[in-house]
Amino acid sequence: MKTKLNELLEFPTPFTYKVMGQALPELVDQVVEVVQRHAPGDYSRQ
Repeated sequence: MKTKLNELLEFPTPFTYKVMGQALPELVDQVVEVVQRHAPGDYSRQ
């Protein structure tokens, strides 16, 4: 099967991420920092 990702999803699209880590206050900021490096955008909490 050689289906391309853009054939499965319409971009841009909202996408939920599940992240596991130590329950520290800075965890959310650290995750957003890493995501911003790879996919810059608005990742503000809703």
